[in-house]
Amino acid sequence: MEQSRGESANFGRLIEQRLAELNIYLQDARNDASAFEIDIAKIKLEIWMKEAKTKKELAEHEVATYGALKSDLLDSESQLYDKMETGEKASGELSARLAQLSSRLTSFEKETNDLNTEIQSLQNQYNEARKKREKASTWYYMIIPGYNLYLALDAEINASAERLQTLKRRLENREHTRQALLDEVRQTRQAFLNSQDESSKYASAIAELKKTLLEITDKISESKKSLVAWNELYIQYGTMKQELEINGTLPPCFLKQITI
Repeated sequence: MEQSRGESANFGRLIEQRLAELNIYLQDARNDASAFEIDIAKIKLEIWMKEAKTKKELAEHEVATYGALKSDLLDSESQLYDKMETGEKASGELSARLAQLSSRLTSFEKETNDLNTEIQSLQNQYNEARKKREKASTWYYMIIPGYNLYLALDAEINASAERLQTLKRRLENREHTRQALLDEVRQTRQAFLNSQDESSKYASAIAELKKTLLEITDKISESKKSLVAWNELYIQYGTMKQELEINGTLPPCFLKQITI
């Protein structure tokens, strides 16, 4: 915007210089301007008309070029928003999946703890039965009921041992499942963090693009103002030249105030 204000000031000074120069040749045009002075004035006006036309065409080119650039930037902005929206959707799905996996892991750990508790309880029962059997083995030959007790304890020990093996195999298998579940949790968490990082980068890119869009919009606005100003100046130069050609004289020149 600082540059635009500078261009406006330069444009105003240009008009003032042009008027001062033109009026030098037309100081006495009201009554006795020479043909030479009139010709010089017309030549200068023709030159300035060509300059104004060229500047107007350049401004038109700037408006079209900046407009095309703005259109491309808007398309890019739309694509970034689409990608960010897709990323946010994926991030939401990953967050939900992570919560589900965390809940599964919590339940799995509780079930594993319960299984460990059951194994420990059964192990205690097994150890206790073995102690009783060892004690019974010292006198069951001498007392008939003792032999029956030994058989009962032996059956309990065998049943407990078989149950312990089954439970320990289950526990071992669960460890593999637990590791797989932990790996899935870690992978999902990392994917979620990556998606969050991508969303942040998309947001940053969009913010930077919006800044560029504002700058391009300002350039389009200034180019349009310049286009209008040079077109008005071209018309005024043409009107002054036509009056010189028709009347052969011209009062001191005044141009309508034009700003950009």
